Amino acid sequence: MNYQALYQEVSASFGTTVESRAKVWVNAAYQEFLNRRKWSFLETTSAAVALVASQQNYVVLGTAPVVTDYNGMISVELELTSAGARVPLCEMDPQTFSQRTAHSRVNGCPAFWTILGGLAQSSAANVLSGGNQALALYPIPVSSAGNGVNVFLRYDRSAAGIEMSATTDVPIIPVQYHFSLIHGANAIGYETFGQTELAAQQRQLFMQRMELAAREDESMRMRDSMRVQLVQQTWRYPIQGAPPPGSPAPTDDYPAQH
Repeated sequence: MNYQALYQEVSASFGTTVESRAKVWVNAAYQEFLNRRKWSFLETTSAAVALVASQQNYVVLGTAPVVTDYNGMISVELELTSAGARVPLCEMDPQTFSQRTAHSRVNGCPAFWTILGGLAQSSAANVLSGGNQALALYPIPVSSAGNGVNVFLRYDRSAAGIEMSATTDVPIIPVQYHFSLIHGANAIGYETFGQTELAAQQRQLFMQRMELAAREDESMRMRDSMRVQLVQQTWRYPIQGAPPPGSPAPTDDYPAQH
């Protein structure tokens, strides 16, 4: 169903005089659907992001981002030479990344990535959900053939800029769930006019269809599992007769020596 078919169907429940409002309701339901979860159909891969020699951070949320619709990283691949082989980089958690890289500023071939926070916006109109963020690479890129010239980002798209405006626009959700937007828009419309019972009925149908879509979507998702994390073992002072660190706990069959 395209945008026109959706808002005209909603208008039919309220009268053609609310058509302009029905357009708003459909898009509001559309955004509610898209923000329900991180849908698999919002996953995408960026075009080549060119590395800059000696530049460690690349903006993904904020002023002049390298991708304009970022909403969470999935994986990062390094292209060693232009149009050449791509190598998956390992993810580090931000704390480990900062600790391990703070005192090592030698440029090289990137092997790790993380997402770090950026400076806060000074204007309320520019505030972003999640705050300013940057992709950080380590080692800091040399940016030369054989050492990495581009990165390709697999990430979740933001739904912030995905709104229907032309009559021929089609929602980027599975076709079998397009009609759910009508239920969602009807619920918003009935809420607007204070018809709480009808609004509740339509919202229930909307929620049921979103839950069905979520169950179907869950079976389609795949995630990378490479992650480097710092694990600190608890220090124990040696005690006479105590087992060494890392030994299994004593059992009745093998009592501790005293």
